[in-house]
Amino acid sequence: HATACPGPDPAGGHPPAWRGRPQVLRAYDRQGRICGGRLHDGTDPEGVIAELLADPTARELHSRNVVYGCLMFVVRRTTG
Repeated sequence: HATACPGPDPAGGHPPAWRGRPQVLRAYDRQGRICGGRLHDGTDPEGVIAELLADPTARELHSRNVVYGCLMFVVRRTTG
């Protein structure tokens, strides 16, 4: 960032600045291989995150920009 910021909210949750934005959520396994993914419109990101993390092989999700594929943030499984 151009200026200092407090970083991610330690309580977690979907970043408010990305709510309502179309995103690609891509799931990765322990070996770093893609094991799932979904394009969504941003209206229920927690639902899509829960759906992708329901796959026990998914260890983390990358939120990516729809047009350029840039990594925006990572969701990591905290258990299992």
